[in-house]
Amino acid sequence: MLLTDLIIDPDNSGKDKRIISAEDFTIKIKDHNYILPGNLYKIHFDKAVLCYSKSDLFIKSFELIPLYDRVIFGQKTEYQTDYTELTIKNIQFKNLDFDELIFNKNFNLGFIDIRGLRTNIYRDKRLPFNYNHFPKLYNESIHNMEFPVNIDSIYITNAKVTYEEQVEKSDKPGMVFFDKMNVLVVNITNDPEKLKKNKSMKIYSTSMLMNKGLLKAKIFMPLTGKTDTFSFSGSLGYMKIEKFNSFIIPNTSVKINKGNVKSVNFSANANNNYAKGRMEFLYEDMDIEILNKIDGEEVKGKKFFSFVANRIIKKSNPIGNKPPRIAEMYFERDKNKGIFNYLWKTVFSGIKATASQGKKHLVDDSKKNTKGKK
Repeated sequence: MLLTDLIIDPDNSGKDKRIISAEDFTIKIKDHNYILPGNLYKIHFDKAVLCYSKSDLFIKSFELIPLYDRVIFGQKTEYQTDYTELTIKNIQFKNLDFDELIFNKNFNLGFIDIRGLRTNIYRDKRLPFNYNHFPKLYNESIHNMEFPVNIDSIYITNAKVTYEEQVEKSDKPGMVFFDKMNVLVVNITNDPEKLKKNKSMKIYSTSMLMNKGLLKAKIFMPLTGKTDTFSFSGSLGYMKIEKFNSFIIPNTSVKINKGNVKSVNFSANANNNYAKGRMEFLYEDMDIEILNKIDGEEVKGKKFFSFVANRIIKKSNPIGNKPPRIAEMYFERDKNKGIFNYLWKTVFSGIKATASQGKKHLVDDSKKNTKGKK
C-alpha cells in the first residue's frame, strides 16, 4: 500500500470535496487466490491495482476456477448446474466513486472494460433438475437490489463463449460456441434520478456463431414500471447449417448433411410469462439424416426415417418463386430457467415453424396489406 499526502476530512470541507484526499492512494495485490462461498469455485488473479486518486481499479489475468472436475462437481451440487471455467485477460473499473461506496454504500461507476474473456460453460442434463430455482430477469434483479447501483456502461471486447450440454445416452456433450464477441451494456441502474433521463437498460452484442455466421442481437429492458418485460431482436448472416452438427448430433442423433443459412432476422416482445414475435429465416438445400441410434437405441430402417424426415422438413425458404415464409415466434417461459434459455427457445420456435410443413404458425401479411388498401 502506498499513501501520499493523506488527508482525512470527515466534514467534506476541502476544495476537492473528498472525505479522503491524497495525491495518490494505491493498493497493489499480487498472485491472489480466494475460495468463494459454497466451496465450489476459487478466483485467482495475477495482479490488482486500486488507485484512489484516479478512481480506478485494474485487474490482470482474472480466473474463475472450479475446485472439482465435472463429475465430482455434479455430485456436490446434486442438481443440474452450470459448470463454468472463466479467464479474463484484463478488467478495468473506471470512475469508481470510492467515497460513496465506502461511506454511503452507493455503487457509482463510470464503466467496466473487460478484454480477452474466455469461458466454457458445461451442463450435465443427466442430473436431476431443480424445480425450486426461479431466476429473475436481469431488469427485475437490478430494480430489486437493496442498495443503489449506477453503472454507465460495460464493454466486453474480443470474447469467446463455449456452451456444452451432456444428455442421457450420449457419448459426448453437444457443443456450440460464439467467437469474436463484443458486448455493450448501457445504463445499469436503480437510481431514480438517473432513470428520469433513461428508463431502460440496453444490451448490444455481435459475435461469430461457430466462427462462421455473423450474429447480432439487441435487448431492451425497462427499469421502471413493468420490470418483468423486455424486447429483443437480432440477425444471423450466411453460414453452412451443418456447422451446428457439433451440438445437434450428440443431443438428437440427427445429422445435417448439407444446407445454407442465407439470413435470419427476428424480433419479439416478452414478459415473465411468454414471448411473441416474428422471424424471417431464409435457407436453402437442407438435407438431414437419422443416425444409427436415437437415445442410445438402434434405429431400424434409418433410411426410411431419413426419407420421411426430409419430406416433413421444408428443404428451402423461399421455395422457387414463392414468397418467403414468415414465422410467428411464440414461447411460454419456463420460470425455472434463465433468460438465455428463454431467448433461445423463443428463437427456436420461429426456426421450427419456418422449416415445418403447414401454415399454422406462419404470419399472413396479406391481410394487413388488404386492410391498408381499404
